[in-house]
Amino acid sequence: YGTITAAWQDAAAGDVLRIAKGTYAENLDFSYPGNQYLPGKFGKNNVKLIGVSKYTTIVSPPAGDALYVRGASGYSLRGLTLRSQQAMARGLVLAGGVNSVLPTFPGAQVNVSVSDLMENHQQNALLTGTSNAWFRYVRLNRSRAGHGISAWGNSYVRVVASEISTNGYTVAPGPPVPDAGKGFDIR
Repeated sequence: YGTITAAWQDAAAGDVLRIAKGTYAENLDFSYPGNQYLPGKFGKNNVKLIGVSKYTTIVSPPAGDALYVRGASGYSLRGLTLRSQQAMARGLVLAGGVNSVLPTFPGAQVNVSVSDLMENHQQNALLTGTSNAWFRYVRLNRSRAGHGISAWGNSYVRVVASEISTNGYTVAPGPPVPDAGKGFDIR
């Protein structure tokens, strides 16, 4: 496949997408089976995205979020870097459930391991609604103006053997900006 999105569109629930080394300038936008994203095409659950290495397999779109998961569950990410380039963009966004921008969708769920979510302008990872994420051996460092992890609503986050540091490093020193540069932002 020429893109990760094309491989995902052709995948079935439970498939493993092996991603070759390289920098992919695309926004990954995945949804759950109840969402028709194109005529006759529906989202899917339980997809694994496995990169060669977090140092060589990089998702870095020039605009927008690197990965947006809308209500899908059972996703696994391993050996990837998610790094958006645009101001106000995020690395990983999980949405779905009560108090999210997609209240009629179920809460999204993802397991991330041996990966980097770094150098995003806003949050490296944002969970809303009833989403949940597990991070294991993940670096959630150096969000330029945002947080390492933001969890809003009834979301659940588990972080094991990971780093969350130096977030908000471009924010000017002085009086603390209320919404910038925290490791964890739990609401």
